[in-house]
Amino acid sequence: MKKTIATTIISAMTLFASADVQTAKVSDKLKALWDDPVLQEQLDTGIKANRMSDFFLKFIVKQERFKYNDIKVSDLKVEQIKHDFLFGCNAFLIDAFRNKDGTKNQSECDKYGEVFSKVFNFATLSFYWKDIEPQENKWRFDKDSEFIYRRPAGDVSVEFCKKYNLVMKGHCLVWNVNKGWGQPDWATLKRDEEAFKTAQMRNIREIAKRYGEDIKIWDVVNESGSYRQGTSMQYNDYVYESFKEAERVFPRETILINNETDQAFTQLNKDDYTGRFFQTNNYLIAKGAKLDALGVQYHVFSEQRWENILAGKIETPEFFLNALDLLAKQNRPIHITEITIPAMGEHGEDNQAYWIEKLYTLWFSHPKVEAITWWNLVDGMAAGGEDKWKGGIVNRNFSPKKAYQVLDNLINKKWRTNVEFKGENNRVHFRGFYGTYKLTYKYKGKTVSQTVRLSKGMRECLVELPQ
Repeated sequence: MKKTIATTIISAMTLFASADVQTAKVSDKLKALWDDPVLQEQLDTGIKANRMSDFFLKFIVKQERFKYNDIKVSDLKVEQIKHDFLFGCNAFLIDAFRNKDGTKNQSECDKYGEVFSKVFNFATLSFYWKDIEPQENKWRFDKDSEFIYRRPAGDVSVEFCKKYNLVMKGHCLVWNVNKGWGQPDWATLKRDEEAFKTAQMRNIREIAKRYGEDIKIWDVVNESGSYRQGTSMQYNDYVYESFKEAERVFPRETILINNETDQAFTQLNKDDYTGRFFQTNNYLIAKGAKLDALGVQYHVFSEQRWENILAGKIETPEFFLNALDLLAKQNRPIHITEITIPAMGEHGEDNQAYWIEKLYTLWFSHPKVEAITWWNLVDGMAAGGEDKWKGGIVNRNFSPKKAYQVLDNLINKKWRTNVEFKGENNRVHFRGFYGTYKLTYKYKGKTVSQTVRLSKGMRECLVELPQ
């Protein structure tokens, strides 16, 4: 029987029929999709193939130039202390915890750093033009700059990352919205595209001059596919021009990213090669822009969407794998740059923890994904109306939610390598995750500790005994 228009409409309404988000929970259908044995084998194989390798450690002592002797060490412990893979979060709350009189609450700021660095090795730092240059030619770089909530001064951000040994990413050099977020009022009031462009390029140069040596990853353009008429002063071809200026002023090794909303996931599934994000990247590549990585966000900011995800109706494993595989055709690393998963409702923490485990596992398994960044760490301290979603992974008192415990288990236990070798050895083999390792062993009656980095492409590591 042919479907009538009315039948089609009713079917669509059934698919997106509203349930109560306060009582919604992970459905049996969703569990069945993710528990599929073929999918599980695919993800497990992907992690082993893309995140691990066989490593050989050979212990040597230096005799003279270019000459070495093998040595034997005993009671060797190999402990991974850091991942090469970038597990991140925005670090916008570095100095945001305040006493009643407005002064900095150092105890809470320290607690934030501890909770942050226990799980994450990568920090997204606030460099929104509106707050980094709130007045023309006056930048908020210095530590004693005016306090702005969720917008730490540049030097404060860099100091935080150095203290906790975090890889840094600046976010973002250019954003096409002006109202409340992206562009300073004084710049948009110029009412002249050339003057606006001159000011924007000057801001990029000043940031590069100050932070080019410390911050090696940048979101150059943010959400170019979300352009809204009348909200921006952006000039013609601003995405390409911004990338070319960033390439010119930042050190050569700097990674430059085009960052897009999670509309990109949908575009990559529905529109195949014609999605706006995919085409923008193709355009940048064709014109010779230094596009080093592709950034895609994942914010669930819709009650109906969240209910349908939990019901297993939308955003299936196939949905994510199809999008990543198509994006991989552009031959650039992929960063999952901003993530919000709701924890609202009766089953909120369980729902959030379930979804975070499934998505991180899938993303971590994919060969082109090199970074995954959660967005808001602490509940109750987000921007705008985002607190509604309870998208933090720790409570306001820094106690862990179930999602934080899931990440801690994945990153610090399941996806971490620790092995021991008894007796004497001068060469050992193990299979481990890429990263930095602490070696502890005994040699001539003394306990020796040192670190080595075991990264992709490395097979044998010569471990020279410290003199």
